[in-house]
Amino acid sequence: MGLLDDIEGAHTVKGPRCTVGTTLDKLEGKDRADLLTALARPDIQGTVISKVLQGRGFIVRPEAVSRHRRRLCNCDPR
Repeated sequence: MGLLDDIEGAHTVKGPRCTVGTTLDKLEGKDRADLLTALARPDIQGTVISKVLQGRGFIVRPEAVSRHRRRLCNCDPR
């Protein structure tokens, strides 16, 4: 058994997906694609993404956007 096997065995996802991940699950089509594009663009601030999503009725804090972008949340690997 190698090091990667040990690491993968110790890796567990705890708790539910983050609010960004659950928002992505609720969006479809162009809106989902647009959010994924915005998340991938470092020139778009997380506070802006959060504000726009909140304006559309989603509860997403800027900190959640930051964690999701850095892959420090409970979402599946992207």
